[in-house]
Amino acid sequence: MKKKMELLLVVFAMALILSFGFDAKAEEIASTCGTGSITLNFGNSDYKEVQLLTRGGALKESTKCYSSAYFYGIKSNTLYYCRYRYIDYYGDAITEWSSKKPCALFNVSVKLSRGKVRFKVPKVKGIKKFKIYMTTTSGSGYRKIKTLKPGKSFRVSKFKGKKFKYYKNYYYRVDAITNSGKKSVTSFSKGFYLYRY
Repeated sequence: MKKKMELLLVVFAMALILSFGFDAKAEEIASTCGTGSITLNFGNSDYKEVQLLTRGGALKESTKCYSSAYFYGIKSNTLYYCRYRYIDYYGDAITEWSSKKPCALFNVSVKLSRGKVRFKVPKVKGIKKFKIYMTTTSGSGYRKIKTLKPGKSFRVSKFKGKKFKYYKNYYYRVDAITNSGKKSVTSFSKGFYLYRY
């Protein structure tokens, strides 16, 4: 009787996922980078297994979570891949693995000097270019200001055709694009504030 109940629960869980149209391959992942860590945030709170893989496909770390997966001890300026699948209460898979998505923890150098901002992006194996976006509103309104090759830098003194204003907040986001043209799910996001000494 117990085994029948467990089987019914698994079948019900699978039917529930299909009825709501959850597709592991289509799931959107947002993420944040910290010092030596990557957090992957999913668009729903269903139970799932998440793996972090090396560029060569070897398993680095695996975890089970609902809406957010945390990975620590991550090397900076190194490209990884993540994938996931939905699982039941007992940890058994009820969907296939999603397609692999690139993710990386990269260091971006930002220096302020005399009303100008200097960006420098790192060299990362497997990354073809970096796209830099900027906004004056935290979390929205980003506009691309530059595309850089790995290891390159540039200075900027204007945004939307106007010089940077002192005592004003500016925010930027840096996206990494892999050699295959896929955007990394991880972005480097911060802000800066110009002031006079």
